[in-house]
Amino acid sequence: IYSGIHQIQNMRGLLELDQPAIKNIIKYLKYLLTKILTSQKPSMLVIGDESTLRDAEPHLEQFLSQYYEGVAEIEKIERVDTPKSILPEISSDSNPEAWCTTTPISYVAKAFKTIDFMHEKSSKLFVFSNLLKACFLHGEIREKGGAYGAMTSYNVDEGIFNMLSYRDPNLVKTTEIYKEALKWIESGDFSQEEVDEAILQSCSSMDTPVSPAGKAIIEYGHARKGKTKELRERFRAGVLSTTKDELLSIGRDYLSAETAIAAVTSSAIVERDKDAYKDTKFKTFNI
Repeated sequence: IYSGIHQIQNMRGLLELDQPAIKNIIKYLKYLLTKILTSQKPSMLVIGDESTLRDAEPHLEQFLSQYYEGVAEIEKIERVDTPKSILPEISSDSNPEAWCTTTPISYVAKAFKTIDFMHEKSSKLFVFSNLLKACFLHGEIREKGGAYGAMTSYNVDEGIFNMLSYRDPNLVKTTEIYKEALKWIESGDFSQEEVDEAILQSCSSMDTPVSPAGKAIIEYGHARKGKTKELRERFRAGVLSTTKDELLSIGRDYLSAETAIAAVTSSAIVERDKDAYKDTKFKTFNI
């Protein structure tokens, strides 16, 4: 359930525990495994040509038989409460986070909690992601700011919209540019031709060529997530019909949503920038 730098930090903390505490955590993890394996019936995808699948069938049946036998055994494990030592510190502090290491540059990200695939406006936000990257962030962060890259991403399954900089000589200045993105979209300083280009970029990313096996995996994922063919066709139609006015509206709505800022940087850069932009205070951690 943990990932990224927070997982590294948490694992370091576990290494400092004594043996009784570690044994307690191992006991809990075994219990957690039972909950994962018994929460629902397993769903399996097997890909191959007809002869390969025919040869694999007895092995798959043996695997499932052993799986259910194992589940029957682990269901007997008694409930174990979550050890406090395995839980990371949860803070409601909204200050930006700076994760410091030895580096001369920064990687700066700002994330917004928005809408997911099931929302009727998700297709418009998908187009907006490409428009913002091409028409604003690239010029401000890469061309003017000197970063190696500037980009956006929109995870339609999770409903998370991100703005990111890559190998960036700036830290706080980039967070200020992220704030300016809302003013830029409100100004409407982009053309219909740029909207059309953003639509084409969005369609291109949806139509990336994949192998037959890759297509099967994608379709399986769609089925598991409830992304029916009808919903996907609605999403594509929404992308193709996007207008400038819709992008103005979607930008205003979601660039003012709940946000989080984090950067991988160095303590020297944080110290350098601390007086330049006093409105942005980073909470620092060491990697």
